[in-house]
Amino acid sequence: KQWYQRRVAITAGAYKPTHQYCAMFIVHFIVLLTSVQTQAAQQNSDVLEPPPLTPLHDCPEELSDLQLLIREESLSIREEMFTILGGRSLGESYLLDTVKELANEVRQFQQLIRDIASNQELSLARLTEVRTNQDTVAGQLNEVQANEERILEETARCTEMIDLARSEVRLISHHKRTWQNSTHSPAYFPDFVVDGVYTRQQDQNGANPIAHTFSTDRNQVLMIDLGERFKIHTIKVWNKINFDDNMLGVYVYADETLVGGVAENQALYNFDVRDGVFARKVYLKQSRADWLNALEVQVFGTGPYGEDEML
Repeated sequence: KQWYQRRVAITAGAYKPTHQYCAMFIVHFIVLLTSVQTQAAQQNSDVLEPPPLTPLHDCPEELSDLQLLIREESLSIREEMFTILGGRSLGESYLLDTVKELANEVRQFQQLIRDIASNQELSLARLTEVRTNQDTVAGQLNEVQANEERILEETARCTEMIDLARSEVRLISHHKRTWQNSTHSPAYFPDFVVDGVYTRQQDQNGANPIAHTFSTDRNQVLMIDLGERFKIHTIKVWNKINFDDNMLGVYVYADETLVGGVAENQALYNFDVRDGVFARKVYLKQSRADWLNALEVQVFGTGPYGEDEML
């Protein structure tokens, strides 16, 4: 009993209020009992007859004191443990901490689920918007395709009309650009041969003007620029009213192709062009040393045509 009291005093002096004290106390108590049993066994081995043991019922005061001391120490340890653990036992503290951690994890999972649900709703809204835009784009695409079909139909009709117009032989020299290498006085410009005025009135200085060169040198030229390449069908040259020998010796060209020439005096010269003659410019060239004059020049043909269409 005295040894136990000293052991408890030493242990109490070095005691640090931690939750491991209960286990330390139990270990010290077990060591105490083992030491007492060992000393008793050694003393018994030194004598032949062991001394008589005092029965427990012969020392009731010592046993009662020891039980009371152990109970007081147990109560003291329990109070200290409750103080350290905040009024809870070690098992209760661990269980509550575990429950708290699980509760925190559950709250985190709930928040994660809410975030996922929110993101899913946002994704569904965006998907609905994309589908709506897709339907709108599909409708616009259908409209564009319908417009394209209408445009193709209109283009086909326009192409037919253009082909029809190009295939029709018509006047293609009216009000086109003209040129001559000399002009006789300010009143006889080359534009007069394409102005559409060619009456049979004797008024070449007034309402029925003519084109007239100034020089009488050879190779006087009058040119009509058609603007594009046409397939030439007919060229008509109208002589002035008081026609004289000025038209004799005149040659007519479609670009570099000779169409015909003038060999006699007459009011109108018709030059039929062979098939397959394409030209942009028509020339009247005086081969003699004389003036070149004309009342009107009319070029009939079809077109215009591109380079790949001139067959």
